[in-house]
Amino acid sequence: MADTASTSKLDQATWLARRQRWRKAGRVIALSLSDQPDDPRALALSATIDAELKRITTDDALAIIDDLAARNPDNPRLRVVACSLLAKAGRLDEAISRLRSITSEIQ
Repeated sequence: MADTASTSKLDQATWLARRQRWRKAGRVIALSLSDQPDDPRALALSATIDAELKRITTDDALAIIDDLAARNPDNPRLRVVACSLLAKAGRLDEAISRLRSITSEIQ
């Protein structure tokens, strides 16, 4: 039952983040992480939220997400999250290069 609640909180936080409701998303992702502190998707979202709220730098968030992606190579979404963060930071060339790398590996 805790897994369902945690996934639900992760989905809620993702929904809020997509709508740029960063503070509320931060509160909800904290609840998700209290149930599943090692969930890589939740940790990546938490890093993204912290960067958006200027709690950490974009480079720090990117380092966290890259580390999560390296430890979870079967989850390409983590790498896509890093690309999204790069694009938001205005680092479009790097984001596009990484996306091309992801798509060439998938094909």
